[in-house]
This record gives sequence, structure tokens and C-alpha cells, in this order.
Amino acid sequence: MSAISKYKGKVFDTLESSLPRRSIFVNKPIEEWSFKNYVKHHPRADPATILANMKKDLDWLALCDLPMDVKRHVGTLIKESTKIFIDDVKKWLQSNSSSSSTSITLSGPVDIFTGNSHNIIHKYKTSSKRVASSSKKSNKKARFKEEKPKDRSINNDNNDDRGAQ
Repeated sequence: MSAISKYKGKVFDTLESSLPRRSIFVNKPIEEWSFKNYVKHHPRADPATILANMKKDLDWLALCDLPMDVKRHVGTLIKESTKIFIDDVKKWLQSNSSSSSTSITLSGPVDIFTGNSHNIIHKYKTSSKRVASSSKKSNKKARFKEEKPKDRSINNDNNDDRGAQ
């Protein structure tokens, strides 16, 4: 029986790390300890950094307090990691980014730009507030202009009469 089938669904309580990059080993069950999943958990990192960290994290995992058959599985992962290259990581990053794309439809005036969904929503809310506040300012100006007297000929006639006296 393999370690994956024996410990399927198990998260090992003995694993602790303050490094967020190791969360796949600390928080996920053994069946998710794969190279593709490791890459998926680090989508914004440089491929060379991902590869180097993955190898360091596997070495760390081999030193942890784990059952012997799990350590053998980690040893297998370490051997397999020698066959993984930066180009492999790049391919996995590209396949992850294309499969996780999301369509968002926004109505109203929206600037064209690129970014993730958080940036799009933030920029949309920001631009909507600007439109709303600028329309309030223009309404105030319009009301102010309407209140001004349009005909000043009365004042000009009084000035002419004073000069004639």
C-alpha cells in the first residue's frame, strides 16, 4: 500500500512552518503534495525561485517527524524533482493561468486596462465615485449660475444718470 492511499485525506499535525510557501505541506493532505500543486500555490513567483524553493521544501520535509512510508514518498518526490526544469515550471504556470481565468462583465463607463479581478473591481468603484462626485460639482455650478441676475442694464442706467448730474 502506498503512502498516498494509506494517508489519503490526512494533514500531518507534526508539520509546522512559519514560511507561507510550505502551506501545501502543512495544510494539505499528502495526495496534494505534487509539483503541479506546489506551482499552483505560487502563481506569482519567478519559475526559478519556485523550483529552488520546492527542492528546499522537500529537503525540509524529509527531515520532519513523519511516518517512515511518508518519508519514502518524500524521497521519491526529491528524486523526481531532479527531472524538473524551469521550462516545466513555466508550462505549469501558463496552464494554471489560462485555466483559472474569469470573465467579468461591468456596465457603465469603464476604462480599458489589464489586471486581476480585484484591480478591475477596485478601479471600477473608484471611477464610479469620480463620476458621481464630478456630476454633483457641475450641478452646484449650474444652480449658482441660474441664481445670478441675467440683465444688468438697470445698474448701467443708474451709473449713466449719476454721471449726467
